[in-house]
Amino acid sequence: MNIYALNIKRIFITGVLLVAGFSLVAWGVNYLRYGKLTVTASSETAEIYLIEELGAEPKRVGTKTAAVRLKPGRYELQVKDGGAETRFAATVERAKTANADIELVQPKNAEIVIPQSAQNMTLSGSRLRFLDPNLNLVYETSTSPSEVGQPQELFTDAPQFTQVDWLGFAKGVALSKSGDPYLLEGSSANRLELAGLADTSNPSLIGKPFAVNASGQLAIIDGGSLFFYPGIGVQPTKVADGLKQDAQLFLSNDGKILYAEQPPLESDFEYPDDEQVRVTEESVRVTVFDGTTAQTLNERTVSENKDFIISAWWSPDNKEFVYASPIGLYAHNVDSTSSRPLLASFGEITSVYWLSDATLAVTNGQAVWRIDTGRATAQKLSKDAGHTDYADSLVTDGNYFYFGTRDRNKFATGTVFRIPR
Repeated sequence: MNIYALNIKRIFITGVLLVAGFSLVAWGVNYLRYGKLTVTASSETAEIYLIEELGAEPKRVGTKTAAVRLKPGRYELQVKDGGAETRFAATVERAKTANADIELVQPKNAEIVIPQSAQNMTLSGSRLRFLDPNLNLVYETSTSPSEVGQPQELFTDAPQFTQVDWLGFAKGVALSKSGDPYLLEGSSANRLELAGLADTSNPSLIGKPFAVNASGQLAIIDGGSLFFYPGIGVQPTKVADGLKQDAQLFLSNDGKILYAEQPPLESDFEYPDDEQVRVTEESVRVTVFDGTTAQTLNERTVSENKDFIISAWWSPDNKEFVYASPIGLYAHNVDSTSSRPLLASFGEITSVYWLSDATLAVTNGQAVWRIDTGRATAQKLSKDAGHTDYADSLVTDGNYFYFGTRDRNKFATGTVFRIPR
């Protein structure tokens, strides 16, 4: 071999080594910059999708198993097989592998209970009470297949109602179409006198944020002041002054009051189904008061979409609440100054029923889901209600989930379904 050929060979080997070295360095840098997420589904034919951005089409990353290198951060994924679906969140750390074993459950077929619109439902044994949102009347019926018949109208001498907050099965606080509060008890409906408000000349609650809990306590904002009623028919305690009337109240069963100001309505944000949602850069106030002691437990000023509260639901232990924001579902502990994300890609939450301190059943406009708040995992329990149907108002008797649906195009029609729990 001549010297020229030998030099060419050396140059070639050196180049290969340099390329290999650079590749190794690049691989090492890439390895240290990224983490790995490995997902294994319980079904052989399950397809795994990565939700890279809210509103974007999910990216398919594997069947049965998937291994994806990702930048450090929190990601949401879907695992689907036919009608079965599980959504979950996973955190990827730098230079580490996160593993997720996902179980799929087949969604149940929904059984018709009554062909009637229903919301604000409550159950006792096989008896179901509900408000028909189209007729604004309260009805009672049986959920037993052998007893189901025409729902019976209750409180026939009362005015029409737009909302009922039940205090058990046979007792509740209702709001009439004119805004007057009524106490529903037994078979009677009597106007509820609320003493001690700022404006005693205007008993209507229209334009006055209010909330009722299962313990029979009430919270109302009137004239910029927050009043707390420890019981029905008693004098209230003034908790705070200087509040906005354009706000929402959510009351826990031990008297904690979540006060959430509402930002101005932006018309260029459509979510969901062209329904306007308040989204803005303006800061608003979110405060948790203790109604029983008139103390402020937690207060913060928020300006991000994730912190704006559309609706909220207190946990059974009254230590945290789950809330729907314009961009997802979040949980907030009373002792914390920040919220933790659950599922941002979940869509609109229309009804929530807590099953335990860390598990809840929800409807998202289409189906019933079970959400584990600790693991940030959601499993679909029912098949979709249909393209034009809107699932709402969820309750359970321990054996079945009951939920109402309404036709988006023909809002006067609706159905109550149930699925095995």
